[in-house]
Amino acid sequence: MAKFIRANLEECTYKAISDISKYDDETKRRLQNVVRDKTDALADAAIKNAHVHTGNLMAGIQREYDLTPEHATGKVIAKAPHSHLIEFGHRGGLVLPIRKKALAPGGDGWFMSHAVIPAQPAHPFMQPAVNQVQPEFDAALKEAIDHDT
Repeated sequence: MAKFIRANLEECTYKAISDISKYDDETKRRLQNVVRDKTDALADAAIKNAHVHTGNLMAGIQREYDLTPEHATGKVIAKAPHSHLIEFGHRGGLVLPIRKKALAPGGDGWFMSHAVIPAQPAHPFMQPAVNQVQPEFDAALKEAIDHDT
């Protein structure tokens, strides 16, 4: 089950990067550099905020760029299968055996009639990173567009 955190950009910022073909080559280059730099900053902030237990969550945070003459986009993705559970937390649960009388956890002679999975509180790492980088991103985009004017 995939969960997404979307950074809602200001309308003027979204319009600025949704179609960069209307700008001259120098402005396009500056916009693409801003998108690349701020995507890197977002990934670094997410890694810094990640709740570290084994390091799998931090290793699964990746960045992708799509920089073309028509648009400039960047994505930061948490590919660890448990990343949404850490970001949003989860309720506890009770696991009962299916078609057997007991659960076998793998120990010698240990069998359980049920397993209790405790609830875990949320430890957000992506949303705080988005909240931290978004004002810098908006300001850098405005500076890239208004650079020569």
